[in-house]
Amino acid sequence: MIAVPLAVLTWLGVRLQAAERATLDDFADQLHTEELRGFAQSISTVVQQTERDIQAKLDSASIDPNSLRRLLQESPHVTQFFRLDDNVLLYPAFDEYSNASEEEFLLRTRDIWRNGELMTQSPPEELLSSSIQSVSKTMISNVALNERPYGWYVWHWGSDIHLLLWTRRTEGIIIGAELNRPRLVSEIIAALPGIDPDEILVPSKRIELRNSREEIIYTFGPGNAASATQLRAELPLEYPLNTWSLSYFVNPEELAASIEYAPAFWYRISTQVGAIAVVLIALAIYLYRENARSMREAAQRVTFVNQVSHELKTPLTNIRMYAEMLEEDLDASDDQSRRHVGVLVSESQRLSRLIANILTFNRKERHALKLRPAPGIVDDCVQSVIAQFRPALDSRGISITTDLNAAGSALIDADAIGQIVGNLVSNVEKYAATGKQLSIRSKQIDETVTISVTDAGPGIPTKERAHIFNAFYRISDKLTDGVAGTGIGLTIARELARLHGGDLVLRPSQHGAHFVVTLHCPPAGDSA
Repeated sequence: MIAVPLAVLTWLGVRLQAAERATLDDFADQLHTEELRGFAQSISTVVQQTERDIQAKLDSASIDPNSLRRLLQESPHVTQFFRLDDNVLLYPAFDEYSNASEEEFLLRTRDIWRNGELMTQSPPEELLSSSIQSVSKTMISNVALNERPYGWYVWHWGSDIHLLLWTRRTEGIIIGAELNRPRLVSEIIAALPGIDPDEILVPSKRIELRNSREEIIYTFGPGNAASATQLRAELPLEYPLNTWSLSYFVNPEELAASIEYAPAFWYRISTQVGAIAVVLIALAIYLYRENARSMREAAQRVTFVNQVSHELKTPLTNIRMYAEMLEEDLDASDDQSRRHVGVLVSESQRLSRLIANILTFNRKERHALKLRPAPGIVDDCVQSVIAQFRPALDSRGISITTDLNAAGSALIDADAIGQIVGNLVSNVEKYAATGKQLSIRSKQIDETVTISVTDAGPGIPTKERAHIFNAFYRISDKLTDGVAGTGIGLTIARELARLHGGDLVLRPSQHGAHFVVTLHCPPAGDSA
């Protein structure tokens, strides 16, 4: 009563603690992700500003090579300008480049011009932020790929990505620029905001900017690789840098300390559990004392019944013996006297069976029920029971049919067998008298004896068959039924049958009840 509720409450407390910690962890991760979104927004702003600056130059630039070379000197964000006409690269041309920079550009981009991929590449739409109305998103949603006025081209070369920004002039010529990636990276790093120690959730946090090869481009934050070791959030950047990402690392001890809640939580739980424990202990003590008192009273009642049964046994035996002697000495013509004496004999036998059942059940409850096997014949035991019950059965108009085939001598407990069969026949007398029939059959095969007791009464309802062998169980307890009984007869009969190496079962039958007793009865010459 105490341990189980307290264990359940403790388990619930642990579950609540785990749920609360998971909720706080999720909230902390949401804060980390939101912080990364702020940094990603700063990076996107740099990229968009660079895109607008280069786009303005492309829109106003002269398309001849010398003008583009001069424009390159004035454009720190651009590594190389280029020009296409009908998907043919006109500047810098593969056969007319003027310097090493143009040659290296042609080497890096030759596959793009050979495959004609420049204007066919588009960003994955799911990577475009709904909060940033970028030129690329507008271009994808409103303009067909082959008619786009401008766009990005992203490809890998060397250790990381390279970016081309192109625009379609009104005369149909494509002019574009390769971004100066080192310059872009330096501006991105410069744009990342500082960190205010007073607003830091986790003091030792560390944020990494990684490229498409998972190489660290830049690390910032008060933490370092030795202290901030736990990855809590990752966020990819906006297109065209969508293969880059931001990672948020924290010191796990500092994170746990920053969202510490356990002492207050456990104080509440322990206080509640302690209060419930006090109530449960008081209740358990009360119930224990009441149960102990009830057990003592029950033991006293059982002892009293057992003592009374023993005390009644001796005078009842004398009454039964003298009644049977008186019955034998009466004149055969004195029917009334013989009838009166017969009632005395019958009722004394019934009372003897009742006392025997009570004493046997008491020994069973004390685990003191034992058999006393001796040489005997099972059929003789059955015949003796039939002889005892015949007057009572005759008075109720119940005819008896026997087919006894267990006449071999065997080691048996005659009293136990008599009590088993007596309880079954007594039930027929009390509950199945309306059927007017009782059939008893016995069979002996090797060391197994089977006794069948069948009646033609109302039978036992299906839903009651699983309970009839329970102690003190009766199908009906109504006083108006006119049937007396303690409800322990079948319990004792089955226990005695099992002690005898067999069992007592109720077999299915169309009419009445069909009980079958099996007994292990070794030959009288065996020592078993």
